[in-house]
Amino acid sequence: MVENDTETAPILSKNQRRALVAMLRCPTIAAAAREVGLGETTLWRYLRDPVFAEALIERQRIVLKTTTTALVGLSELANEALYEILSDTEAPASVRARVALGIWQHRQDAVELVLLEERLAALEVRLTEGAR
Repeated sequence: MVENDTETAPILSKNQRRALVAMLRCPTIAAAAREVGLGETTLWRYLRDPVFAEALIERQRIVLKTTTTALVGLSELANEALYEILSDTEAPASVRARVALGIWQHRQDAVELVLLEERLAALEVRLTEGAR
């Protein structure tokens, strides 16, 4: 998908496109450089190039959205599995407690995220109204 991107093909060199794909796949710059047979210094130089940096950020957004969609699709299955563990009176109490605490913590995180989103939306409205 990324390697054949016609939008950035004329802008990025072949090596930059290869490096971009490797940087999405590899955990470090060094690993990405090894994968494409370029020096680390070259990849760091690419990262200082605004066009390359923006292309990488855009690809990372796409990967994040795809991953998020996949996780949302798996959440129902995860909920069912957690429910089964919590409902299983034969499961060790320590396992059930761990699951319950994990669920509680994720619930707290979700509540905090919703509150932050609401506060951010309110600030954006204020800024927009103030700019008029």
